[in-house]
Amino acid sequence: MDEQTARSRAQQLADPRELELALRAERDRPIPQTYRLPRTPRPIGIYRPVTEEGKLCFRRPPVSRFGDHYAVRQVLQRKQSLLPLRIVFLGESVAAGYLYAPHLTPAVVLEGQLRDLAGDGQFEVVDLSRANETIGALVETLEASVQLSPDMFVIFAGNNWDLLETPEISSVAPSTLDRQAFGDALAHGGLLAVRQLASDRLADITRRAFARVADITRAIGVPVIVVLPEVNLADWETREPPVWLPRGDSDEWFVLLSQAQHALQLGQPDVVRAITQQMNALDSGLCATTHRLEAKAFASQGDEERAALAARREIDAARYPGLCALGAPRATADTYRLLLDAAASHHFHAVDLRRVFGEYAGTPFAGSRMFLDYCHLTREGMTIAMAAVAAAAFTSAGLGDMTWQSALARARAPGVCPEADAVAKLGAAIHNAHRLVALADERRTIGAWCRAALDASPHVAETMRSLGTARLSSCPVVLTRWQRSILESEAILGHAHGLSFDHVDGELLLAIDRALASRDRPSWTAPRLDRELELARVPFLWNPAERCYTDAMFEGASATVRSVWPEISFALVGSGTIELELTARLPGPDRQRRGAITVVVGDRLAGRFEAGAGWTRATFRVARVRGPIERIRVRFPPLGRCGDLALAEIKRRLVTGQPARLHPVFGEVFSLRARPCQGVPSA
Repeated sequence: MDEQTARSRAQQLADPRELELALRAERDRPIPQTYRLPRTPRPIGIYRPVTEEGKLCFRRPPVSRFGDHYAVRQVLQRKQSLLPLRIVFLGESVAAGYLYAPHLTPAVVLEGQLRDLAGDGQFEVVDLSRANETIGALVETLEASVQLSPDMFVIFAGNNWDLLETPEISSVAPSTLDRQAFGDALAHGGLLAVRQLASDRLADITRRAFARVADITRAIGVPVIVVLPEVNLADWETREPPVWLPRGDSDEWFVLLSQAQHALQLGQPDVVRAITQQMNALDSGLCATTHRLEAKAFASQGDEERAALAARREIDAARYPGLCALGAPRATADTYRLLLDAAASHHFHAVDLRRVFGEYAGTPFAGSRMFLDYCHLTREGMTIAMAAVAAAAFTSAGLGDMTWQSALARARAPGVCPEADAVAKLGAAIHNAHRLVALADERRTIGAWCRAALDASPHVAETMRSLGTARLSSCPVVLTRWQRSILESEAILGHAHGLSFDHVDGELLLAIDRALASRDRPSWTAPRLDRELELARVPFLWNPAERCYTDAMFEGASATVRSVWPEISFALVGSGTIELELTARLPGPDRQRRGAITVVVGDRLAGRFEAGAGWTRATFRVARVRGPIERIRVRFPPLGRCGDLALAEIKRRLVTGQPARLHPVFGEVFSLRARPCQGVPSA
């Protein structure tokens, strides 16, 4: 019974539960272990079968001016001769060369290295990787690509699995049955049990997928190379709040966090480690932030081994089932084990980038040397990773044993034009500003990438200036004349780099401004605030990654900005004397919470007012806002001793099939209006 039949049968019963059960049964149906070549041509990913000059080939849709998620090769054809040996390269955004593509990709680097190792005409690489790839789609593409007569497969994936493969294991899943299953696990074993539910589901998905891969590749007699990804342990931090804690433990945890951050600034790692022991006792070791603090403390003492272990615990703690903010895709310990097990079970060749990068850099904290952001590779990172794959391909093809060190020594370094290099580094700055929520000052990383972009090519200065002006405009970037100037520049920024993000990204624009000033390059002119702005909207959040995950994924789900931190910030675009009008409240499970909300503009106190569970409006005047961007901080009072009540309500909602929010909300902002005014601000 296929999915359409299952859905039709359940709909005849007019019972949503029957529909859920029928679809779930179809999803869990065993994978058939008999592979047969397709009798009629079928699409290979986005490539569609066509007949040209009497020959079957596969053609992709045209590439837009802003790029897309796929390789740019226009036509694929079935292999007609013994040589070159054809490698089909599959994977997600790291494999697709995200931020450097299409100018430089791992597939391009791999083909060049194999040419240097084996000579011209011995190997070719067909790139079928794409951003946001899932396991199921990857296997479908692999199966369809058999029509191209491959000699070898390379699978480079795993970073997306935690975020994309088990969306049903969530407290806000669309399915009532899934929410109830989540609630049952939470009630009986806490968050750890929920995460185990996701781990078991992912293990089942990958087991079935790689069994299918093995069935296909055995049938056609070709080897498989599986690449185990590595992630950025040094420069990418996960600052996540814990789920609701009992009694008043949530407030205590946030006090300890503030103390630990202060100790970090003072260079007191022993104090930080002592504080994290108390935090771990409160959050049961299930909060990523606590482990990141440990990693930073160990790293500052030169203990890289324990720092790396803490950083990997941080990644494992930021799992999808308990996610608060929108996370960054990174391979977890589960992913690593599943890939190793798949390779061992099916006799695939495993390329372990953890080991390769560690041996090459001499540290697990290579950071921006290997990574542009959380997992995407720099040019050096691509070169080292593909040297390991090239060595495995050389060996698998029966050409002799080779190590990645030998392959790296014999292959030439890949080249890329300065403008493409600069745009990739500017894209790294954009993604760091848009998705990084750091425990320390994220400005350091963003500023470093802006300066690196200018070092790569001076032409990127005009792109930076146009991007800044477009972000400060009153309409979406894609509608501005500055977007046209970016497309006409020497350094073209595309959608993959974050061109179309409709956010101010305040730290990015300040970093660009400082980078241009350091090179004596003109920046944008600070506009005066000449109209009313509503800042309690997505574009004006100072750090978009602080937004609740559910609010970010389901636009329109909330009419308010919910702060899961004691403080949330907004970006004010413009300068002059302004009036701020804030409408906010203090939510809580007992609706009895009261306290003072404080507003800070830049480094100056604008005012404070008493608030409670109902909406309260307050107005402040602020003089001499410098612009072009000013940070407005809204600070909320403690949560109070209501953790037990909140946890009971979460469990009640989930077991009855209702969605529930796992994390406390310190405050909600309905409106934050900034308008120009005259006069002296109130005291």
